[in-house]
Amino acid sequence: MRTLGDTTTHYFLLQRMARAIGADLTALEGEAWAGAVTRCRGCASADTCTARLGRAEATGAGLRAPPQACENRAMLRALRP
Repeated sequence: MRTLGDTTTHYFLLQRMARAIGADLTALEGEAWAGAVTRCRGCASADTCTARLGRAEATGAGLRAPPQACENRAMLRALRP
């Protein structure tokens, strides 16, 4: 079993990814929000997200979608307008 990452780190990583792709996290409540953060914490590809976000933020460009390996990819894409 994979060790979960730091809660605070992944909480903000999830928010950054949502902002970068234009997803509205306000639709998530309670257990759905907690589940999304927990999935992020268990993801083996968090470093990929961090690197992609860093590049996108440095250039001011958004992202079209989270990386393929993102544990929250489908949920984040569904929350885009």
